[in-house]
Amino acid sequence: LLDEIEQPDVRQSIDAISVVRRITKPMLAALCPRSPADDLYQQLSGLSFVEGRRDGLALLDIVREVVASRLQAADPERYREYQRAAWKVLREQLLQASRADLWRFTADVIYLIENPVIREAFFPSESARFSVEPAVPGDREQVLAMVSRHETGASRDAIALWWKHLPGAFHVVRDGTGTMAGFYCMAKPEELDNDWMRFDPVARNWQGHLFARGKSAVVPALFLRRWLSDHDGEAPCPVQAAAWVDIKRTYLELRPQLRRVYLTLKDVRPYAPVATQLGFAVLQDLAVNLDATPYHTALLDFGPGSVDGWICNLVAAELGVADQGLLDPAARELLLDGDRIGLTPLEFGVMALLESRGGEAVSREELIRQVWGHGHNGGSNVVDAVVRGLRRKCGEHATMLETCLLYT
Repeated sequence: LLDEIEQPDVRQSIDAISVVRRITKPMLAALCPRSPADDLYQQLSGLSFVEGRRDGLALLDIVREVVASRLQAADPERYREYQRAAWKVLREQLLQASRADLWRFTADVIYLIENPVIREAFFPSESARFSVEPAVPGDREQVLAMVSRHETGASRDAIALWWKHLPGAFHVVRDGTGTMAGFYCMAKPEELDNDWMRFDPVARNWQGHLFARGKSAVVPALFLRRWLSDHDGEAPCPVQAAAWVDIKRTYLELRPQLRRVYLTLKDVRPYAPVATQLGFAVLQDLAVNLDATPYHTALLDFGPGSVDGWICNLVAAELGVADQGLLDPAARELLLDGDRIGLTPLEFGVMALLESRGGEAVSREELIRQVWGHGHNGGSNVVDAVVRGLRRKCGEHATMLETCLLYT
């Protein structure tokens, strides 16, 4: 089929588009800059092995696999260059995408991942034979029996406390016969009531860590309190893999706000290789001893770009792409879409402080103290004026500067 294509630019474009999940005109412009994207798109859409979709074009799977494998073997550097060019386009599109469009752009970025450890974390090969669903009241006895088989004393009592006060936090994993094979328990911090949570030292420590810098600095988070397989406990296994697929679905549903995930493990070692590559950090000072058994806390901070920024960074690390920050301190400029935007000293100071906080909320008082200085005697509306100026300069990216009312 490929040999029948007479136009050299179309033949070359087949190699380029074999590295991506979906073909759009902006993607063609980046991958094949010497050819008019509109013309090339039209020519590709007429090929028998290219299918049209509502959101673009796509090579048939078998063609894409053959072409990509051949290119990777024959010219691995060109293959990588196409991937890097695709990543840059997708990263910009993620910044501008509406909430409804985030799903497809995220899928496009994940498609670029080839690292087997990271790919297995996103697409576990052994999870397909299990299903995950919200727990119902009738699951209580089985869940608590499973907990009793793998947990003792205070740890068992803490999970029972979660079921009593927050049963909606539980999801169960079932095999092909409908038999419960495992479960996980996860909730947002604001769903936990302090009156009962104080009897769970693990969750209490997480709450303390999350609020350590005050309410104004709290970022959206998830508490993954426990997962267990009936047969393997907390150890890596197909049941656990199925649970993680469902957990990552929640990650995507909560973006672009979600910033952190806290989880606990008795034995970190089996997860260490993949956890390190995914960006988890073990917080030694949050370890808790329950009945002489240490429970360790691991934290995944997605960064200011939330889940999509985290995924983009994983791909960037794999492709060896240097991710440029928002600011050039030497030139005092803002870097957006390849453009350099000059900032006043106050505008630069505000942006630098916000970037250093990685998406956390910063109070008006702290902005004045850190940027204007302790000696500032003017009104607090100076912050509003600078933020208005920054939004004007950011253009279509103005929404990255958010303001909110905080209640204490």
